[in-house]
Amino acid sequence: MNLNTPLFSSGGSPMAFPKITESAYGAWSTYDIYGTGNDVIRLRNSSSTPTERDFTATELTDGTYSSWYSSGTTFVTKMYDQKSSNDLYHPASGSQPKYSSSDNTVEHFQPSQYTKSNLFTNTSTDIANTFDGNEIDSVTTLVMSAKKIGGTLGFSDVNAFGLFEGFSPTAYINRGHRAIVIGGGSFTAKVGVSMRTETPSYVLFEQFENNMSSSLTTYTGLFTRRPVSGSTVTDLDLYENATQEIDSNTTTLGTGINADKFVFGDSTAFRASTVMAFNKELTATEHSELHSILSANY
Repeated sequence: MNLNTPLFSSGGSPMAFPKITESAYGAWSTYDIYGTGNDVIRLRNSSSTPTERDFTATELTDGTYSSWYSSGTTFVTKMYDQKSSNDLYHPASGSQPKYSSSDNTVEHFQPSQYTKSNLFTNTSTDIANTFDGNEIDSVTTLVMSAKKIGGTLGFSDVNAFGLFEGFSPTAYINRGHRAIVIGGGSFTAKVGVSMRTETPSYVLFEQFENNMSSSLTTYTGLFTRRPVSGSTVTDLDLYENATQEIDSNTTTLGTGINADKFVFGDSTAFRASTVMAFNKELTATEHSELHSILSANY
């Protein structure tokens, strides 16, 4: 078949190929990625009536939100999974991120000295069946539309959006994980990719690139394991607006990793409009297509 020849349906009209968003495992956003008109987010404001309610993407920007808003800070209690049923939420009001109506984003911050805002999914057998393990040809792709805002992000490496071991008595970044992270031992908020396998002995591998932009940017992290020149390596790559910025691999990471929940946040001073997850590696064309779709709202 000549792939340069247009394909046509039986009715004679050109066939539409599915958008890259259709192959996502999960998608959470203040925008209606699939055009369903369904609720995308649940917000809470103690001065509004009712104090908590759902919003569609249209209602966030057509005056419905501003009519409901009274005063003070609005918090995000839940982001609905637009692709599946793994909603991001936080039941504790003191750990919920803010909603920023000025740019229609979710703002992560530090409510107290030892608390950082975050949202997470329930632990899920389906997530685990899809993403557990670091075997050859296992693939996780994480996507985040985000920007840095004023404030101190801290010196330690912290999660921005990742896939984590569901139960552990330690901080998120110390659990088994694959994640887009902020840190790099710098107060200037470098963006990177991080992975920790549980065997052997919770080994960690991280790579960082440029400082996080103050404008919304599409960050895409790729985590995969493949044979290379008689060895087996784990690749950790990072793309910024569809351009590859990190191309790294390591032989130190093992095959043992439990991954049964998504976590959005646990960092400070950044905003994001969309996070997505794929259990496939994106082609160069798909990177460009996805950035084009997401950046239409930047």
